Amino acid sequence: ETLNLPVSGDGKFEIRGVPSGSYELFATMRAARTNAGPTGPNLTWIARTTFDIADQDIDNISLVLGPGVDLKGKLTVQGNSSGLNHSLSLRANDGSPAEGFHSPRIDGETFVFDNVPEGSYAITVSTRGERGAYVADIRSASRSILGESIVVGNSNPEPIEIVLNTNGVSVPITVSGTTDNPPTVVLVPQPSHRKNPHRYWQTTVNDPSGRVTVD
Repeated sequence: ETLNLPVSGDGKFEIRGVPSGSYELFATMRAARTNAGPTGPNLTWIARTTFDIADQDIDNISLVLGPGVDLKGKLTVQGNSSGLNHSLSLRANDGSPAEGFHSPRIDGETFVFDNVPEGSYAITVSTRGERGAYVADIRSASRSILGESIVVGNSNPEPIEIVLNTNGVSVPITVSGTTDNPPTVVLVPQPSHRKNPHRYWQTTVNDPSGRVTVD
């Protein structure tokens, strides 16, 4: 259920008829311009809490809205970086109302995701301009976090480092046999690298000869 509280109100609310169970409660406030409270364009303040409902009413649940924090990082390229372009995005993956993609400010090798609300996020890296480029690792506090969520709390998280490698090779593949539909080829990495989604490759073989090259 969604409630819209008046701006000039006291913040009190009541939700009736909630079935028994475990719940997570979110409160959000957005500002499209500089004003009292959140400052800057398109900022989101979020508060969240969890609670259980059994056979009696729950009173005095309190949520305190607060601004997001900055997630900082740097990009390291192993190999030839000439002509390599990249883009980054951050997406909430835990049902947070801060859903959608967040884009960073990029300054050379460093980047900042501004005002990230509390929550759990997945980071996506796209590369262009260099065949064979892939994400080799994502690190936080000298630890690999590939395949893990980035958890943002109410204080600035550890900076992250994204390592790109441009030394990937091309793999020629030939698919034998006949089929009414174009076959799909999937390359799966060895077990030690299966947490890295960027090491999986998938392509459809549209050539009648069954040949395809995975870069």
